[in-house]
Amino acid sequence: MRFERTGNPNNLAEALRIGQQAADTIPPEHPNLAILLNAQSNLLLCRFEMKGSIEDLDQAIDKIEEAINIIPERNSNSAVYLRNNKADLDKAIRLLGQAVKTSGTGSMLIPSLQNLGHKP
Repeated sequence: MRFERTGNPNNLAEALRIGQQAADTIPPEHPNLAILLNAQSNLLLCRFEMKGSIEDLDQAIDKIEEAINIIPERNSNSAVYLRNNKADLDKAIRLLGQAVKTSGTGSMLIPSLQNLGHKP
């Protein structure tokens, strides 16, 4: 992401604007909608970490929950979305357990957990 390289908050704002525009125009049944929502959630979390705005954190949670609600239960990528839900610790623990149970053996979930609880 350009923002990570430059640190320019305008790049982050532009990415959020374009992501929202894409999510607003894509049909609700499109298979990539969950990917867009996940990306928006990650961008909002990045902005939350930069500015500390609870509104950004709340929006990030809303976006990832929306993504979780539209993916099929046995989707091989569901673990990726479920591990990103940060609504609260109890919910995150429950969702992570669900992600582990529903992910296949080829899932990227296990490698993605290596940084659990670690903030770079």
